[in-house]
Amino acid sequence: MNEFDRAGKILENRRREMENLQASRKDEVSKKIPGYKKLTRDIAQANINYLYEMRKSDGGDAKDCLQLVKDLKSKRDDLLEKNGYPRDYTERQYYCNICNDTGEVNGNVCKCKKDIIISEKIKNASLHSGVEEENFENFDFEIFSNEKPEGKPASPRDLARFYYDEFKDYCKNFSSSSKSLFITGPVGTGKTYFCNCISHELLAKNVNVVYLTSADLMKKLRNYNLGSFEFEEKNRQDYQLIIESDLLIIDDLGSEQISQYNVSNLFNLINERLNKKKPVIISTNVSFSEIRELYDERIYSRLKTYELYTLYGEDLRGDRF
Repeated sequence: MNEFDRAGKILENRRREMENLQASRKDEVSKKIPGYKKLTRDIAQANINYLYEMRKSDGGDAKDCLQLVKDLKSKRDDLLEKNGYPRDYTERQYYCNICNDTGEVNGNVCKCKKDIIISEKIKNASLHSGVEEENFENFDFEIFSNEKPEGKPASPRDLARFYYDEFKDYCKNFSSSSKSLFITGPVGTGKTYFCNCISHELLAKNVNVVYLTSADLMKKLRNYNLGSFEFEEKNRQDYQLIIESDLLIIDDLGSEQISQYNVSNLFNLINERLNKKKPVIISTNVSFSEIRELYDERIYSRLKTYELYTLYGEDLRGDRF
């Protein structure tokens, strides 16, 4: 089931939930408020009479019947209010009052359904919850220091503004020929924040993004190569998604266990995506010059082709990251 099908299922569940809520509320007030049930029956009968009169060639007494329906509904609402309930307590409620939870408005997809699809894409891409809150639309420059560190050309906030424009353009012009990015900097300087923003922006454009921490990536690569037969098909599908996704984001490279086996798997992955001309974004606390020491020359030579972005500043994790 793809994201569009799941969105349809979620909307269907929402409609059912609201139907059950309405039925529960009607049952509640029918038991608690004398006269409510009779008024509801009278309204139903008045509606039937209205439809019957409407079928007559001259319209019959349809106008009077319609007025009676309105008067009875007003009387019933007054009764609810008198007993401490909102006047619309038993009316049908909706998650989205624009499309009434159908997902469509005038033949177009409603914003609520688009939001569900994006949310489902986020889940499918293995993204953590921060992606939904951290995006370019609500980007908070204030969390970055406005003080220029000694020996640096700009303050962290000015640098963030510059990279914000760079990464927005990257998303706007994203294609299979987009460059791979290497985002480095000390802990808590905003690397994951920017990765979340890029992910959210591209997922909204229906780009197939896979986002994994380095540790989770190594686990999936190990499962593909050495996993049990029982999970062979799932591990194969995970691996294909990692290899074939439009964009692979590897967060916190260097936090995984650095072994010869993992280094070999990482090289094969980077090399295969390079051969397929599929971009990768890597965020890491490891400086570019340290890659050669921690991994090997082969990985270093591949990563040299990546566009380098360096963040600096105080650790902001206490504030946000």
